[in-house]
Amino acid sequence: MVLVAFAALMAVHFAVTFAFPGADLITHLLLAGVAAASLVVGLVALTLRGDGGAPVAAPELSFATALLALGVAAVVVGAMAGRWLVLIGAGMAAFGVAGLVREGR
Repeated sequence: MVLVAFAALMAVHFAVTFAFPGADLITHLLLAGVAAASLVVGLVALTLRGDGGAPVAAPELSFATALLALGVAAVVVGAMAGRWLVLIGAGMAAFGVAGLVREGR
């Protein structure tokens, strides 16, 4: 269901790009391709789902891992955006590492 919602979001972005006269053809094609591909994959995933849509427990998910990944991503983006984002990302990554150390015990 998430991929179908993402396809709808990309379709809206595709439609909005026509409001900007400076948008290239490649911009339109990329957004349309992402929308179409994610819609197809999402529909295939919904039809092949064997559990009847029941929620599945995922005990292996870790908030600390996600925080570490977001921190690293913020540091990388901060290389372009500025030192303020690098510092925020480094703090997030530090908390993520601390959480992983705590989970490891």
